[in-house]
Amino acid sequence: MRLESYYSMLIEMYLNKYPQIKLHIDASGKVAKTEKESNGVWLLDRNLKNILNKLPITFETYKNIIVTLKH
Repeated sequence: MRLESYYSMLIEMYLNKYPQIKLHIDASGKVAKTEKESNGVWLLDRNLKNILNKLPITFETYKNIIVTLKH
C-alpha cells in the first residue's frame, strides 16, 4: 500500500505542475517513455520514466499502450 501511495503522490505532483502527462508502457509492462505537456507542446521527460521504472510496479499488458493523465 505504501508503494502505491508513493506512485500516486509522484503522478499527482507532476499533474499539479503540468496539465497532462503521457505514460508509454511497452508490452513487457515497463514505462518506455514519459511526456509532459507544457504550453501546448509535449516534452520528453526522462526523469519521470527513470523514477517510475525504479519502482517495483509493472503493468500487466500484452500490447504497447499510452496512458494520458489530465489534471
